[in-house]
Amino acid sequence: MLASLLCLSSIDILSTSAPVEGDPLVLIVDPVVEKAAEACVEPWVHYEDRCFFYDATPRSWSKAQLNCQTMGGSLASIHSTAQNTRLLQMTKTATWIGGTDCQQSDDWFWSDATRFSQKFWCGSQPDGGIQECCLQMNTGDDRCWDDVSCQTENPSICVKNL
Repeated sequence: MLASLLCLSSIDILSTSAPVEGDPLVLIVDPVVEKAAEACVEPWVHYEDRCFFYDATPRSWSKAQLNCQTMGGSLASIHSTAQNTRLLQMTKTATWIGGTDCQQSDDWFWSDATRFSQKFWCGSQPDGGIQECCLQMNTGDDRCWDDVSCQTENPSICVKNL
């Protein structure tokens, strides 16, 4: 056991230099991976250079967004089919994400100010005009997107960039 402790005490962490022959153990750390590991602390989950957090507490859309902001993020934006699929794996019911068109009907944007380009709407959605201007995912059998009243209380997914 003492030998194990001595080996552990001789671990070197290097970020740019090559291993030196004869060193008992050399650990090379990729700065990008190290940054991701530091930034996505449980219960946050790392995926594609961002951290996601599923909050099961039902809240209105605005209260969910404020809750995400208190944790340094915002309601999640989705920018690919893979991201949509990954976030669906985190949810079991209809869940808030950061899309809204409350300011102008049919002009959707993300609350984190990223470009709203991917759309996974259910068949006839969006259909609510100004009365239904907040975006929930995981709706119906197809687990697609739906615009609903912002006062609906749902769980939420937050995101923060690394």
